[in-house]
Amino acid sequence: MSVDLPSPSCKALVVGGSGRVGGSVVRCLLRDGFDVCVTGRSEANYQSSLRRWRRLMGSSAASLLPRVQFQSLDLSDSDRLMRLLVQGNFDVVVNTAGPFQGKERAEVLEALLKSDLSSLPVYLDVCDDIELSMKVKARHEEAKQKGLTAIMSAGIWPGVSNLMGAQLKNLVETGGKGDSILEGGREKEKEKDQLEELAFFFHTAGSGNSGASLISATFLILAEQVLTYERGEKKFYPPFSDPKTINFGALIGEQEVFRMNLMEAHSCREALGVPSVSTRFGTAPPFWNQLLRAMAFLPSSLLRNRDLMEKLTLVSMPMIRLVDTFAGAKNGICVEARSKTGKRLVSRLEHKDLEACIGEAVAAFVAVSLQADPRLLSPGEGPAGGQGGKALAEVSRTLTNLRLPSGVWYPEDPAAFGSGARLKQVLEKIAQSAITSNTVSWDAETDRWVSIA
Repeated sequence: MSVDLPSPSCKALVVGGSGRVGGSVVRCLLRDGFDVCVTGRSEANYQSSLRRWRRLMGSSAASLLPRVQFQSLDLSDSDRLMRLLVQGNFDVVVNTAGPFQGKERAEVLEALLKSDLSSLPVYLDVCDDIELSMKVKARHEEAKQKGLTAIMSAGIWPGVSNLMGAQLKNLVETGGKGDSILEGGREKEKEKDQLEELAFFFHTAGSGNSGASLISATFLILAEQVLTYERGEKKFYPPFSDPKTINFGALIGEQEVFRMNLMEAHSCREALGVPSVSTRFGTAPPFWNQLLRAMAFLPSSLLRNRDLMEKLTLVSMPMIRLVDTFAGAKNGICVEARSKTGKRLVSRLEHKDLEACIGEAVAAFVAVSLQADPRLLSPGEGPAGGQGGKALAEVSRTLTNLRLPSGVWYPEDPAAFGSGARLKQVLEKIAQSAITSNTVSWDAETDRWVSIA
């Protein structure tokens, strides 16, 4: 049984919603039936975004955009943020206000933890910074006691990529056939293989139509040594080193990728316990890769300067947009898995536009997060619907199975989206918007890749 989002719509707050990433989230949530409140520091920027949304949304803009409102907000104004959260009566809060690199605080989450709201919204963000995520994760017990459900890094990568890794872990450990087998008429626990390594590879053509915040984040990450895990031990490598060529699939083909300090290395080690995890990224055209490699040799004190990197981004945007016109915006994720017994699996996802697929990813996480909220049952599914005890019991069981527990979670945490129905639902939703999405396993007997999902 599925539990759908209600009509009339839910209410969503999108912090930083007038940027490219936030705007993509706004458009997808409007399409999915939400009323949306957008915050940003500049109403002029919001109006500019609104004009762009009208062009992108076409004929649907006339019916959907009246359901958006704007609130001016600087996250340093904690009193105004608190008033907005208290008065808004939101079902979900999505924080897209990057870049997250170098931030000391998660202001929106902190405000929710301090609030006296009787009914807390679900919180999601698109944080892609390891250090900030660790500070937020340290508040897990506080969120649990408060009754707040918070999902970090719930975008495309990190986010959907983490779930691709979790899916590969599940496939390795169950053989793709579940947790048990029948032998001699009796159920016997299957001897499980173990996941030994996950390697994440990412490709974005040009800027992926992303905004200044994401470009600035890329520059800031170049200041960071690259965290990897090798047989359970931490190792660090220079940023944008050790190039490797990866086949991303039919849309993108083979592309060069380089070591980069990305969330998946930390979160998949912590949430999934994978002994070896690595992350690499590359872009196109190739001269962008060479420019990023050169930047990685700059003093880290320069690269860590948020104000300087934001100014560099703004100066660079005209050239970046010019290159985007012929480079495109394609986005690819390839996750390779190796098991203890030597089994190899690969999961790929390709999309024609990074900006668009970030919104699709967040919307998928939101939809699955809210579908089990008893406040959001469709008319006729509550006690007043007159369905009788049997139907109500079925609804109750469904809610219990799907409801997200309180606490601060990475997407791939098994208690969040890392296993079961929620994992399958998010991946299915994002696959609907992808150009290609597949998982294959190497068959040693036939010496070829075999599709398994």
